Amino acid sequence: MNALDELRTLIEGGDVAGVARVVRSLAPAERRAAGRWLPTFLREVRRLCPHGRVDPRHAPSLWLAGAGCAIRAGTAAKWLAHREILRFWTPNSEHVAYLSHVLHDRPTPWLADLATHYADAFRPQRGTWEVAATLLRAGGVEPPRHDPLVVAWCEAVDRADWGRLRADPFLPVMAPRIFVAEGVGAALTVNAPRQAHRIARLVAAGRLPRPMLLAGCLSRFLRGGEARHLRFFTLLYRELAPTADEAADHVVSFLRLLPGAAGPVAELAAEELRRAAEGGWLSGLELREALEALLFRREKRIVRSALSWLDRAAYRPDGDDALAALPVVFGGEVNDVAARAVRIAVRHARRAGDQVRMEIAAAASTLPSELREPLVRVGFPVTRGRAAKAGAAVVVRGGGVSG
Repeated sequence: MNALDELRTLIEGGDVAGVARVVRSLAPAERRAAGRWLPTFLREVRRLCPHGRVDPRHAPSLWLAGAGCAIRAGTAAKWLAHREILRFWTPNSEHVAYLSHVLHDRPTPWLADLATHYADAFRPQRGTWEVAATLLRAGGVEPPRHDPLVVAWCEAVDRADWGRLRADPFLPVMAPRIFVAEGVGAALTVNAPRQAHRIARLVAAGRLPRPMLLAGCLSRFLRGGEARHLRFFTLLYRELAPTADEAADHVVSFLRLLPGAAGPVAELAAEELRRAAEGGWLSGLELREALEALLFRREKRIVRSALSWLDRAAYRPDGDDALAALPVVFGGEVNDVAARAVRIAVRHARRAGDQVRMEIAAAASTLPSELREPLVRVGFPVTRGRAAKAGAAVVVRGGGVSG
């Protein structure tokens, strides 16, 4: 029996170990001949199988033989990601170990070329991170910047135990990419709390730099997206537990998040801005900008929390900057939130400066009488009429939030 006949018999029998043994023993000429024959054999296998598909029993040995017999690295990479071979089968750790065995005698530049080709064209449906990592290590090359590859790494991290995660040689390269690659948030949705905790632990273990993770979270928040896809990043930020000084370094970014970020991100940004304000890191104008942005949002929980912050901030020496945000509430829907805003204005009427009193009074002119009257009783010059309503609109628009 010649080498090709033996290889055919082993593939048809699904003997992966036998295929690995024979491929390693092939002479260069035999390997070239096998490499030319295998695509034809694959078509034959598909023709003989029902519905023209590769039988999962043949897939592992076919996959291994094609990679081991390919002359060019690019050809081997395409074979390892062959749609028909991988349609109903995925290589496991045992198959990957056999792959390492059959490629062991290839020169490092060839392996580097194979790894680069495979990683650059990586698709989750036609590859696994374990295969990519094995090839990248063998070739001694860094993973390319390719979003599907980053997502696959994240999914592998989710399955890895703590020891494997901590020892992952690709960690310093891949971790910064989770903040820029599309699809990472969706991939980490299910086990987000566990994953956020483990990534944060890597800081204490000396494997990842804390500033990189904090800055990465902020950059990901600023890119926007659905709340569920940002959950991992908000949890990671909280796990990192930044100090008030660290939060103060990102005041501008947090202010940018308030108007349009997903609810959980906006809440986190508001919390950090409050801490910055308590530490004296927030100017009066920044305080007003933050409160106006929060009071303009639709979520009642966020608006109520902002009113509580405003109420306390109004006691500060620059409390007028906080009170100046109240017209945003008066310019919106009349509800319990507007009533609460009126009570806050009444409580701080004596502290309010003339300009703020005029702005609040102009905006309050659109309120029903039962909400206007308490303001009038404490000296706000509230009037009613078209001119007053127009003035209120100007105040609300004029107090817009920068992007």
